[in-house]
Amino acid sequence: MKAGSRCAIAGFLCSAAAFALASFLAPDVAVRETVRDNPVYHSQLTAGIDTVLVNIAEEDAGEEIHEEITEVLNEGVVQNAIPGYDWNTMAIANVEESVNVRAEANEESEMVGKLYRGCAVTITGGEGSWTQVQAGEVSGWVSDEFLLFGAEAEAFAQEVGTYQATVSGEALRIRLEPSEEAGVYDLAEIGSSYTVTEQLEGWVGVQVEDDQVGYLSADYVTVEYRLGEAKTAAQIEAEEEKAKEEKAAKERQEAEEAAESASASDVAILAALVQLEAGGESYEGKLAVASVVMNRVRSGAYPNSVSGVVYQSGQFPPASSARMAQLVANGASADCVKAAKQAIGGVSNVGGLMHFHAARLGGSLVIGNHAFY
Repeated sequence: MKAGSRCAIAGFLCSAAAFALASFLAPDVAVRETVRDNPVYHSQLTAGIDTVLVNIAEEDAGEEIHEEITEVLNEGVVQNAIPGYDWNTMAIANVEESVNVRAEANEESEMVGKLYRGCAVTITGGEGSWTQVQAGEVSGWVSDEFLLFGAEAEAFAQEVGTYQATVSGEALRIRLEPSEEAGVYDLAEIGSSYTVTEQLEGWVGVQVEDDQVGYLSADYVTVEYRLGEAKTAAQIEAEEEKAKEEKAAKERQEAEEAAESASASDVAILAALVQLEAGGESYEGKLAVASVVMNRVRSGAYPNSVSGVVYQSGQFPPASSARMAQLVANGASADCVKAAKQAIGGVSNVGGLMHFHAARLGGSLVIGNHAFY
């Protein structure tokens, strides 16, 4: 290319660049109503065009000139590469967890909802450093500090979002390979969702358990790009209340299980003592010994637990024997277990008596070989 031609092209591009730059600098109300902060800075665009023009003057370029100009002019320009998202009219929440959506454009205003990380919003207005947004059922104002716009929003969306495949057919087979003849990994229930790893002709690769990749027929899934979500204040409150109820229910269940476990332990310990103290007695004699133990537990003058009373030093000598440990571990006889359960349940055939010894020593009540007092 001759020097004169290069100068002519350079002059033409300078004029074109000047016109483009002037147009860029001119107020554009429509753009200001949508993209809140165009990331193509004026100085950046000017410097880029200058670089192109210098290169034109220094080398003989053909298609490269067009490509370089295109690259500069596209720097920071929204490409809208994600289906369903127009980043000329949308923004995205750039937060670690969530940001409050306010009823008005100020920090003191009522919180009407939250945007979670990577939530895409439609821009409906702007006031100073605040943007009015709409995301699902959430409508309100968010500080620009927590939003990205234009090409920056698109880049962040590509970073944090994922393609998700939702199953629309019943009992859909997850294949080991993208083929009808391939083995089956599992069955996918209708409505279930999987993270997409690849999209092939007629097949969608998805992540399944243990980080394995399976394949679903593309005819029976819907693939869409998923970003963060938005929730209204009412939805958040309902979820928090549900979480509290579930926590309380879990705590009640754990308490019941603990009580049941303790009760089972109490039965085992008391039944073992009954067998050692009254194994050869009638059922009435067995129940009487069990009743004495429970009378002590409830009296306030002794330990307030079955194990505390049974193993209290100097009270029931058989409780410290090896045989006692064996009976607790392996279980006492059926009659002894029954007597223990009845006594723990409140049945007593000795009234409030809390002691017993050999019948020959006498007492208030004699049952078999024991006297109770």
